[in-house]
Amino acid sequence: CGQKCASDSHSCSICWRLLNLADPDKIREYRDAEHISIDDLPDEENLADVLFNLPDYAEELIEGILRQGHKMLLVGPSKSGKSFSLIELCIAIAEGTKWMGRQCKQGDVLYVNFELDRASCLHRFKDVYQTLGLTPNNANRIFIWNLRGKTPALDQLVPKLIRRAEKKKYIAVV
Repeated sequence: CGQKCASDSHSCSICWRLLNLADPDKIREYRDAEHISIDDLPDEENLADVLFNLPDYAEELIEGILRQGHKMLLVGPSKSGKSFSLIELCIAIAEGTKWMGRQCKQGDVLYVNFELDRASCLHRFKDVYQTLGLTPNNANRIFIWNLRGKTPALDQLVPKLIRRAEKKKYIAVV
């Protein structure tokens, strides 16, 4: 994390996961760590204060599955079709069609490609369009960021990704 961590053996991004709550000395050590006690996180809120004045839901990105601004994780074994499925999702968002039987909101989408070389990734998008029987009428809504072999550390990549997504107003990053 680049900040002074209460432990010399690992970065503070994993300190809390490794914290042994049964050890009072460790609790004091973490509580007193300067970078943990000062944060810019929102305060907790009491449910009773907001229960009858709830905020509106964010718009659905994938009908019944995912709202804008939320996160989704697609997992499966190697070669199970995860990458193809995510490319289908990008196409469904760009074209405003269904993905896995669920309507997607139409908009610009960023596909972050860590896996394939540029040519293979572009051909895969074309192949998926053809397999789906869709004309790429809105392919201009799909932006591909090819990072295979160029990926910085996660703590360096995330701020860059967020800046790009906010600047371009993508409704989804895949």
